[in-house]
Amino acid sequence: MVVSENSTNNAIDWVGCMTYRSVATTTPSAADLESLARRARARNRSHGVTGMLLFENGHYFQTLEGPPEGLETIWSSVERDPRHSNIEVLSQHLVPSRLFSDWDLLLCNRRSDAPGDGHLQSPLPAAVDGHLRRIVQLALDADDLRLDALIASLA
Repeated sequence: MVVSENSTNNAIDWVGCMTYRSVATTTPSAADLESLARRARARNRSHGVTGMLLFENGHYFQTLEGPPEGLETIWSSVERDPRHSNIEVLSQHLVPSRLFSDWDLLLCNRRSDAPGDGHLQSPLPAAVDGHLRRIVQLALDADDLRLDALIASLA
């Protein structure tokens, strides 16, 4: 994980952050996603990890943040999970603060067959939705500098 050389913060205070995307091997139902999130929340909590999981049109996108040891444990499980394949790590670095500190795992379900207009199925404040969309785009663009700056600005 990389720490910006310009940082005035002590690296000991920083947390690990990783973002990946993958392809679902089967299409989970809304209940499947809720069950997955429920189990992951308990596991994440036990390792001091927070984050968000987005499911949209057959793809997973997830950001995890926490102590490096906790991330390694969670990541080991994620890598072996048969519910997805073609896992691509988009970003892995240290950040000065957590973006998802209030959520053991925030689940955003944007299934194409979900009722409604395809907006988030989780109740999110508009500000969080806007930040989430920006985070996803920055991670997909592999723009770690702007992603770090956005996270730092929200602290």
